Amino acid sequence: VNTADLRVEKTVNDATPNIDDTITFTVTVTNDGPDTATGIELTDTFPATGELQLLPSSISTTQGTYNAGTGIWNILSLNNGDSATLTLHADVRAPAAGTIPSPQTNIAEITAVSEPDPNKSNNKATATETPKYADLAVIKQTSDPIPNDGDTVTYTITLTNNGKDTATNVELTDTLPHPVTYVPGSATAEPGTTFTPTGSPITGGTWDVPSINPGDVFTLEFKVIANSGGLSYNEIEITKTDTWDPDLSNNSSKTPSS
Repeated sequence: VNTADLRVEKTVNDATPNIDDTITFTVTVTNDGPDTATGIELTDTFPATGELQLLPSSISTTQGTYNAGTGIWNILSLNNGDSATLTLHADVRAPAAGTIPSPQTNIAEITAVSEPDPNKSNNKATATETPKYADLAVIKQTSDPIPNDGDTVTYTITLTNNGKDTATNVELTDTLPHPVTYVPGSATAEPGTTFTPTGSPITGGTWDVPSINPGDVFTLEFKVIANSGGLSYNEIEITKTDTWDPDLSNNSSKTPSS
């Protein structure tokens, strides 16, 4: 009786992607012999949560055909020592708002073969991806909440990463109220970050933070001149980041002055 030991291996090119990234799963089936294997079917399944979506248009195989609807890869046959590869691309989707993304496991398993397989322990393989998340928190303070007309006031902004992973491509937008005037050249940003005033006259600015590690606290300071005009609020808000933030309640901060 002919026998064929089929071995399945599965890898993912990025096990800790950001939400909205496209990642690649690679499945390899090898016939360790001693004989040719025929009638081979492998079933590859994705989690049912919807947080990982297969892209059927990007599927490729070195041998046989893959049905995205059923998840079945028909390899047909493999000679002793030969291998076949299936490549699948998938989008990493966002979980429900306010929740931490969960690990998603893709499973590949031999579900049919004509010849007896003497070692079925290697007929199944998995690859897991766990999306990154970072709980970013921003706080804004003023050196003088009740300045006199013409006084110079310092705004201090702190950005903290309370999450598990490094947050990348973070952008914060600061909006200055009408009764204050920005002091040109007064901004002091965390090394490696930049603050760019916007508007003419200046009405605010953008603080670009390329990355911030878990537990890090970054600081930005700049000065304004208080003008008469009553109570005013200066607000800063996180307007962009590549990394999922499960808690948006601390993504903005404003400080009053009058």
